[in-house]
Amino acid sequence: MKLARGLSVAFGVAAALAPMARAEPAAWQLRSMSGVVCRAVLQGDNIDTQLLRSGEGGLVLIAGFPGQFLPIGDTKLTLAIDDGAAADMTGQAIGGIVLVPLDAAQAARVKAAQTLKWHFPWGDFTAAVTGLGAAFDAIAVCPG
Repeated sequence: MKLARGLSVAFGVAAALAPMARAEPAAWQLRSMSGVVCRAVLQGDNIDTQLLRSGEGGLVLIAGFPGQFLPIGDTKLTLAIDDGAAADMTGQAIGGIVLVPLDAAQAARVKAAQTLKWHFPWGDFTAAVTGLGAAFDAIAVCPG
């Protein structure tokens, strides 16, 4: 997968931030780093969900696997939003995370999501993402 210009910034920052301390799950946490990127983080039982805004304004959905180290490179996956059909996608794996760039239509569907159902070559994962819309709005106004 050729990384888009906006994703390249997100990729570098996300790689540096990949090892996350475990905290209480269930609440979205908003994080920023020197005004370069803003992100919303939700820790789950078996998969973490992050939404990241790059310095160029692109949105990236991130699936996180605490304590795992994934092979670096393209990763084929499917993502089903709520009860919708699963869409074939390609993400970029590094460390314990998979970065998935979102186009405008995908971003709109993700913003309204209550549940994300992921399928990766290593397994199936479901993330309850209640409150994602508010987190989405919060990072939309982060300085780029």
